[in-house]
Amino acid sequence: IEGMNDVVKFGTARVAQIPGIDVCAKTGTAENYTILDGRRIKLPNNSMFVCFAPKENPRIAIAVFVQNAGDYQIVFTHPESGCTVSETINIQKLDNGPKGINFALPFSCETHSEQFVFEGLDFAQNGGFTVSLNNKVITKFDGLTIDTGMHNLVITDSKGCQVDTVFFIAKYEIPSVKIEGVTDINFTDDTQLTATTNLRPDEISEIQWIPSTYLSCDDCLNPTCTPIDDISYQVIITDKNGCTTSNEIEIRVRFDANIYFPNIIRAGSSSNGQFYPLTNASIKSIDALYIYDRWGNLVFSNENFSPNDPQHGWDGNFNGRDMVQGVYTYICKATDIKDNKHTVASDVTVVE
Repeated sequence: IEGMNDVVKFGTARVAQIPGIDVCAKTGTAENYTILDGRRIKLPNNSMFVCFAPKENPRIAIAVFVQNAGDYQIVFTHPESGCTVSETINIQKLDNGPKGINFALPFSCETHSEQFVFEGLDFAQNGGFTVSLNNKVITKFDGLTIDTGMHNLVITDSKGCQVDTVFFIAKYEIPSVKIEGVTDINFTDDTQLTATTNLRPDEISEIQWIPSTYLSCDDCLNPTCTPIDDISYQVIITDKNGCTTSNEIEIRVRFDANIYFPNIIRAGSSSNGQFYPLTNASIKSIDALYIYDRWGNLVFSNENFSPNDPQHGWDGNFNGRDMVQGVYTYICKATDIKDNKHTVASDVTVVE
């Protein structure tokens, strides 16, 4: 395919270049012979031209065959004397006859219609041309709409000279996309979003997720999403024709800032002798932890530390001695990852 494209760009088919469209083509010459009076005679070569466009996702194919242009020699031989006389006849393709067909099939994403547009043809020349499409004479050329499938186009000038081509218009499938994924998740959980489209991978020009926040990729079909807030995503897919399709999905995040404490500890115990806050990932810091005895005396305090760490908690000790058995009141202040403030107050029992 690249070689055929180079034939149009740099080779023998440069005349087939169309601005904005990558055309692939091949030119060729076929030797032509005939048998006359039992002799094999070389005739002018036949010329051939085939092309399709565009290079990616072709929608038009054309084949042209030019036959027997050049000089011919007629030889007469006397049957008795064997004397011969000859005459050369030149058969040429008329310069002012139809030389080829140049047309474009612009595409509309909005209407998905095919419009036939002729370029470079003077219909008033030599009395005008007759144009037939699928054996039906065309009288209106501007904005002619044709169906998908195979079509035969013939142009005939006033002298009866013709040029024809066969082209194919493929059926265009309107692109579509839908998004699947778990739409209600817990904070810190992730979910995979799956964009399903009717386009083949080689028909996709671009994939874009908007916004790209919390996504593992914003140009793939299956990103992983790890949001911390409710968020809506839109995916936009563009096909090779420049047509787009889109869809949206909304992810809701359940945000629970939970702080837990044990309700009983054993002072001096190595197994259950620590009193400290346990939280989920929504809490980023403990701003303060205060513990009071039954008379309101402060027996423990710590500020600005990380949760879930026993080393920052209370071991039931005050001034180097284990506290007596009883009920103690605590106040804990914390900040979550959204910078919201939380306060928890309750009591803990210390046993001996």
